[in-house]
Formats: sequence, structure tokens, C-alpha cells
Amino acid sequence: MLLWLCLVAAGDRYVIDASVGRFTAKVGTGGLLSSFGHPHTVALRDYSGEADLPEGRLEGATLRLGIRADSAAEIGDAFSKAEREQIDRDVHAKVLEATKHPRIDFQGTAVSAKPLGEEKYQVQIDGQLTLHGVTRPLSIQAVVRVRDGLLTARGQFSIKHGDYGLERLSAAAGLVKASDEIVLSFDLQGRFLKH
Repeated sequence: MLLWLCLVAAGDRYVIDASVGRFTAKVGTGGLLSSFGHPHTVALRDYSGEADLPEGRLEGATLRLGIRADSAAEIGDAFSKAEREQIDRDVHAKVLEATKHPRIDFQGTAVSAKPLGEEKYQVQIDGQLTLHGVTRPLSIQAVVRVRDGLLTARGQFSIKHGDYGLERLSAAAGLVKASDEIVLSFDLQGRFLKH
């Protein structure tokens, strides 16, 4: 899976290192027998990208985020290896329809960057997310730190299956069903790239 994170503007550039970061999606359970279901934690494992900060600033930078849909992998402890493999197949084929919609894309602009101390900033990025062939507005909050040649970005945001026409996986003849909300969490690190 390929995740592109690009704050595109003339200025400092950082290359995202997937080996030290993480990106996950969590989905709870619903339905009449929801107490018998298990929440899902899906890792988005194969990503890369870069961040360009205009004149070293976060505010005003633009963001492009791209994810290859076919490498989402269930990592929840409640499932056996065989169950995780089946969930992966269902997520790829039924939920994301990865062969038809191989990419997930976000493009936006950092509209604010408020200092939090210790070279950290609360950054709001407003833009549009294209998922499963549907494009909708999305706002992302991230705590960003730039220090000693490293850029880190941590945060989470939520989307809904229904907003993007995604099928909600179910079991027990539909009595256990994935909840509509998907909570995505990220912890990314980028290294300064000399021009």
C-alpha cells in the first residue's frame, strides 16, 4: 500500500519513513448481537511520501495523501491467523473494492498551525478525501513537530462507511455488523531532505 503525504510548496522537504510510523483504521461492532462481535483494527502498512513546508512554515502548506487500498491488513488480537486472512480478503474485495478503486486520496491545505510548546503545533488541514470513488470534504487535526531534521505528525480523524458507499462487513446473518464509523489514527515521521 502506498501512502503519499506531501505538503506541497517551495521550502523544506521531508521524506516520510514508513518503517518508524503507523497508520491504522478501527471499526467497532453494531447490530442485535454486537456484544458477541469483535472490533477490527486494520493497519495500513505500505506507505511513503514527503512533506514540503513553505519557507519552513506549516500554515499555508498544501497536503496530498494517497493510499493504495489493497494492503490494508487486520491486526486485531481477537482473531486467528485464518480469520485475519479472511477479513483481509473481505476488506479488499467487498469493502474497498480495491481492484476497482485502487487508491485513496486526500488533498488539502493547512489552514492553521497553533503553537503548543516544545516546537509542537496543532495543525488543521482542510481538504477533500476521495475513497471508493466518492469525494467528500474532510478536516484533519494533527500535532506536528519539526526538530533536528525530523518532522512528526500524530492524530486521528473519523469517517463513515455510509458517506463513501462502503459495505459494512457482517456476521451471524447480519446480527453482528461493523459500525458505521471508522476511526483512523496516524503517527508519521519524516526526515529532512537536502535540496
